[in-house]
Amino acid sequence: MDYYEQASQIFDNLNNTWPLELARKLNNCVSGTNYILFYLDNQDKEVLSGDISSTLNMSTPRVSAALNALEKKNYIVRKDHDSDARKTYISITEDGKKYVAAFKEKVISFLAYVLEKIGIDEFLKLEEMMIQLKELLIEFTKREEDESC
Repeated sequence: MDYYEQASQIFDNLNNTWPLELARKLNNCVSGTNYILFYLDNQDKEVLSGDISSTLNMSTPRVSAALNALEKKNYIVRKDHDSDARKTYISITEDGKKYVAAFKEKVISFLAYVLEKIGIDEFLKLEEMMIQLKELLIEFTKREEDESC
């Protein structure tokens, strides 16, 4: 069996192993509003909305929609730029910080459960493989972009 056939089999196995709802929940943890909140929580000061787009590699409309949702929940506040009406500063609120802290606690509890079940050695192997997969994905994506030019 060649690599393409093996990859196709792995894809089918992952689809059967990882139900769509679980994949959606995992994706929500690291994208969209949560991704922005975690970023804002790690900043020492307010951030321009455009900087969120560029730093997190998210489209401006996607960031805008996420910020609207976060503002409705009182997780962020917006402040207009003093001299440029096109720019808006974003900062996380105390409610936003509480949400991030609670979310981090859930993740840490889950990781403690995983460590208890599979052990630290197996988890570290998984972590190492995930780092390798991330690096390969970046490399593959760059190669695809270079070939399309």
